[in-house]
Formats: sequence, structure tokens, C-alpha cells
Amino acid sequence: MWRERVILLNGSPNTQLFNVGASGILVGGTVEACKGSGYPVTVSGLKPGIWHISLTDNNPESRAVLLRWVAPGPLDFDNLPAHLPDPHLAPLSAPRRVNGYDVDGGIHGLLDQESLDDLIRANRNNRLYVLEAISDYWVWGKNVAVEVGFVIGSADGPYSIVAREHDGHIVELSVRPDNPPA
Repeated sequence: MWRERVILLNGSPNTQLFNVGASGILVGGTVEACKGSGYPVTVSGLKPGIWHISLTDNNPESRAVLLRWVAPGPLDFDNLPAHLPDPHLAPLSAPRRVNGYDVDGGIHGLLDQESLDDLIRANRNNRLYVLEAISDYWVWGKNVAVEVGFVIGSADGPYSIVAREHDGHIVELSVRPDNPPA
């Protein structure tokens, strides 16, 4: 069922979505680094609900990702929206760097901690299997949305996570290379 949901979520740019749980916490970094006992990166304070994923540059050497809150959750996989809702969140705070990580080969991304924990439990508590599958979804089909967050493969180097807030919650995140190639 998970594989079918990933295919469905990547069927259109409008359906590249995932849920952020009540805790409002994303974890991640490189998938390889996440296979250890913890996660190299944590971002907290996100508005719970449905988030949209978009690539802001399709150049594989400078690929950046924009995550935006679009609606209250939870996401209904049997009734994905034909058009993205526009929540008209204004005013937004000035962008600020909230975290970052380094990529040295491999796949990287951010995942909702609650959804990831649930997925690991549903797969016999096999964390390694789940993280390998998340990585494989990118390798096999360039699937950005992996139900519990996003993953991409792109250039090595440092990446910044930049946030914008509305009413005390993060409602927009960008993950971008610190030094994109010219």
C-alpha cells in the first residue's frame, strides 16, 4: 500500500503532498546518516497539516526544495486535490535559517517524525528497511514525495533549511544548497 501511495503522490506536481503531525517536527538529512540511532537534523515548530513539495530548480547540480503548508490535515489518499489550495497566509515572517546539513553523496530530505515512526512500526520496527525504501523511491523513479516527507538526490555540499512563519508556526521551508554552482 505504501508503494501505491508514493506512486499516487508523484502522479502530478499538485499531489506531491505529505502530512505534518501534531508535534510539528521534521527529521532528516542524508538518508544514510539517518540509518544510525538518531537523525542529524531536526526542525520543530511546523504548522500541523498538509504540506506541498515543489522543486524550485530542476538543475540536478543546484536543486532546491520548497515546502509549504496548504491545508489542515489529515491527507486523504483516496481523495487527493485536483488543485492546490491557496491558504493566503499573510503576513509571513522574514526568512531565517533554522538548520542545515551536509550532503556527501546520496539521497537527502526531511520527513515528518510522527509519520516516519508510524511507518517504521507498520514495517515490523525495521527502521533500516523503511529508510532504504525511502531512498529507493528516489533512485527508481525520481519520486520526490514519499508519503512521510520528501527526498531528492542532488549535488554534494552544505544545505540550509530556511523557514518563514505565520502566527507563530513555520508554514514554509526551503532546503537549498548554500553554494549553488554558477
